[in-house]
Amino acid sequence: MNFKVAIVRIPGESVVNGLSEAGLGKPDHEILLQQHQEYCKTLEFCGINLIQLPPIEKFPDSCFVEDTAVVNKELAVITRPGALSRRGETEHIAPIINEHFNVVKMITPPGYLDGGDILQIGQRYFVGLSKRTNLEGATQFKKFQEEAGFSVSMIALREFLHLKSGINALDSKTVLTAGEFINCSSFTDYDQIIVPRSESYAANCLNLNGTIIVPAGFPQLLQKIRDRGYVIKEIEMSEFQKLDGGLSCLSIRF
Repeated sequence: MNFKVAIVRIPGESVVNGLSEAGLGKPDHEILLQQHQEYCKTLEFCGINLIQLPPIEKFPDSCFVEDTAVVNKELAVITRPGALSRRGETEHIAPIINEHFNVVKMITPPGYLDGGDILQIGQRYFVGLSKRTNLEGATQFKKFQEEAGFSVSMIALREFLHLKSGINALDSKTVLTAGEFINCSSFTDYDQIIVPRSESYAANCLNLNGTIIVPAGFPQLLQKIRDRGYVIKEIEMSEFQKLDGGLSCLSIRF
């Protein structure tokens, strides 16, 4: 899939108080901003035009825009984040989504759903049932996408916070799998590159117009991807890792 545009939101100072289960301590705001700037430069290097939104101090996690909307050529779905502290973020993303998409659906109560639990591979969607996405939210999403011609499968999570914390597609035939997704029956149609347990954070990679963006500092997985012949660019993500955030979390790409 080729991307032309990405929505990003600049992290506010309050980001250091964002949600986290990583146990790695609070991020350094100055370093985090530098890493976000490098992330934005990398998207532009890959031929993507950025829509940069301002910080929202009221919502510390609002730089993780991927959780607020899921988009494709047919429609956009504004989510309802699973964390109560993030519910208000969708009010701020809705205007920009409505500006760029003709068909916009919304997840409604009692459903809740995070974009980080949604993996698209071609015309197929995989939805993780997690702490942040419940069956009702996933069922609403499934109905929207099936009406638009996509197939949707649901997968119950046991280990990861989000689906894309442990599996991501490098292309239409190849996926990175970590932890509970290694040899998972839902992904037997794909060639799996197994992520070493010690490097499971790096399973959250991005294919941006032919370049695989990977978090820096995970040499075993980097070599596995390089051995397959992919073009690779590393980005330092240490401060976002402290907030359970990965590469895909920081943008909505279309």
